[in-house]
Amino acid sequence: MDNKAFRFGDRIWDAHYPPNDFNCRCMVKALTEEDLKEQKLQLSKSDGKLQEASQEVRTDKSAGEVIHQHRDSATTSSTTPASLRP
Repeated sequence: MDNKAFRFGDRIWDAHYPPNDFNCRCMVKALTEEDLKEQKLQLSKSDGKLQEASQEVRTDKSAGEVIHQHRDSATTSSTTPASLRP
């Protein structure tokens, strides 16, 4: 995401906000319109570019149920019952 600029309200920030992984050195910096012009950056939009993914979170051995977490780059919703969440 080098040299990408997104508005503060863009859905991308719901999932892609530093630190994003172990030892992540990424950072977010607020820019003015003047900064954008000086650095020759254009605002990007995440609309239509986010993909949904499903990830196994854990297995409830007593019920034999595999718990998945469904997310896209903007929202996270869990299918895990509240009673089983860590």
